[in-house]
Amino acid sequence: MAVVKVQETWKGTYGVHRDSRTGLRVFTVLFDADPSSAAAATANDGVDSIPAYGATDFPGDPYLRCHDIAPDPIGPLLYLVVCSYEVRGAGGEDDPLDAPPVIEWSFTHGSEDVDQDIDDEPIQNSAGEGFDPPLQKLWGDQVLRITRNEADFDYDQALSYLYHVNSGAFLGRAAGTALFTDIRAVRVYEAATEYDRVTYEITFRTTGPKWQLHVLDQGFRYKTGKPLADGSPQLESAKVDGELATKPVLLKADGTKLPDGEDAHWLDFQVYDEADFDTLSLPTP
Repeated sequence: MAVVKVQETWKGTYGVHRDSRTGLRVFTVLFDADPSSAAAATANDGVDSIPAYGATDFPGDPYLRCHDIAPDPIGPLLYLVVCSYEVRGAGGEDDPLDAPPVIEWSFTHGSEDVDQDIDDEPIQNSAGEGFDPPLQKLWGDQVLRITRNEADFDYDQALSYLYHVNSGAFLGRAAGTALFTDIRAVRVYEAATEYDRVTYEITFRTTGPKWQLHVLDQGFRYKTGKPLADGSPQLESAKVDGELATKPVLLKADGTKLPDGEDAHWLDFQVYDEADFDTLSLPTP
């Protein structure tokens, strides 16, 4: 069995619809013996051939993709092969990969411990003591979501950004203030077109200088300020009225016990790895 001739006929069609464009290319395939539908669907006579699935070779509209190849025997050695093409969109936004991104802004809300008011005055009771547990305030951070179409979503690359902070300035924000909080992709099939619709979610810290843990400096032991024989700091268990404390006591920055009436000390810990967000080439909002 060999293909003798592949020839395109004049019966091709093209149509523009409300939300798509379609086209047909019609071919005849002549065999010398023992033809088959499978052979007709991929026929090549050395000069001309049946378009491959996914081909973008429709005359006059290269955005159409071949999504169906239907061979039909019309004689002992002759097949009629109809290739169907389609693309979503009736206007100029032909390739989904060229579609503009969708950019959304919102806010996320939560609460955190606070020991100072808006005038930076300590929050204390009438006796000059801080509250235990500390009082909390609401906060809201900015959330940016960017959705764009990509030819092939890279899962491993996404993992290298998720729950990482920006290593350098990003969209006008300082390093460490933007955190990747979500990356998700949906595989889209439209006619013969396949692509991923990917959403990137980045949360910008607006209630503090950076994305880091901010915790009250306290514990059940404190440094006495005197070293042990080996030079290590001497620790003493906190007591209240001669009894071991049942709740942690506040500490100063040097680890000693915080005197009553002094401002509480807070500790900041960097817990998120860094990544270069610019390598994603995200659009500027």
